[in-house]
Amino acid sequence: MVLFGFAFGVLVGNPIQVGSSRFFMQARETSTGIGEVFYAFRQKEFWNVVLIMFVMNVKIFLWGLLFVIPGIVKSYEYRMVPYILAENPNLQMSEVFALSREMTMNQKMNIFVLDLSFIPWQLLSSVTLGLAGIFWVNPYTRATEAELYAVLRQNVLDSGFANGFTLPGFGSGTGTF
Repeated sequence: MVLFGFAFGVLVGNPIQVGSSRFFMQARETSTGIGEVFYAFRQKEFWNVVLIMFVMNVKIFLWGLLFVIPGIVKSYEYRMVPYILAENPNLQMSEVFALSREMTMNQKMNIFVLDLSFIPWQLLSSVTLGLAGIFWVNPYTRATEAELYAVLRQNVLDSGFANGFTLPGFGSGTGTF
């Protein structure tokens, strides 16, 4: 049963996380359908997405085993990986991790403070037995994280670390959001 749960998380949960990242990025600018959550399943690079997300989770886990704080730092360092894969699923693993590392460099404390701002909302969600979380708190949190990605993405584009080929955008082939 544990093996089934692990396989489900790797083969279904991680690609859905990438798809939901794409959904929230596209929803920033235009109306999009819930089918976008299954974006990774429709890509020929599906196995690349699965592998990179799996390696990301293993790295965070192993850093967490070393000490708790390094695991937390790595989780913030790799926070943008699902968004990068949602934007360009055929990037190589080293490129994805380098981009996420660059995006979050000198920003981890700001992201941590942003996460702290959601604690009251999570408490509200628990008081309502998760209903507020399902209908408002979780979508609000994910939409905020999508805005964070947009800002960090623009920073790496402006710095020259990435370009329009590496991060082509989320629009329908336009190279923009």
